[in-house]
Amino acid sequence: MAVSAITEREAHKWTAEGGLERERNFVAEEVPLALIYNGEPFSVMMVTPADLDDFVLGFSLTENIIKVRQDIDAVEFDFSDKGISAYISVDKSIITPREGVGVHKVVISKNGNRMSKSVLKYAEPKYGTGHNAIWIQTKDKKEAEEIINYYNSKEITRLVLSLNETSPANG
Repeated sequence: MAVSAITEREAHKWTAEGGLERERNFVAEEVPLALIYNGEPFSVMMVTPADLDDFVLGFSLTENIIKVRQDIDAVEFDFSDKGISAYISVDKSIITPREGVGVHKVVISKNGNRMSKSVLKYAEPKYGTGHNAIWIQTKDKKEAEEIINYYNSKEITRLVLSLNETSPANG
């Protein structure tokens, strides 16, 4: 099920005389594209659903997932009413969305909600952090727990709550 990159829509426009006219316009479609490398979700991007192979290649190069086109073994697209999923097979020696593998760390997350307080959690060395995660490398689990306890202390909680939503420190 291929998705057209352009669709025709009904539009309203004001005339010079102040009236309203209906007309048909062509507009670019935009759909979510889930990028999944070696079976692991990496990112979702809004795209015009044309030239998807070129988008996958360009994105993969730009994000430094691959070094050259030949690092991609195969790409399969799955089209649904909710968007498109790109299943991208790359050389297994390439670490894809698993930054932070092999080290102890504290992962900082707002789970996509800017207005909520960040959640800190310990992540074992066997787990990566995912794309665009903020994380602090620690020497071991004990140091990670100390950071989390400090962050959750009354003093830090009071400071975080005192920031208003437009403060640069609250983003």
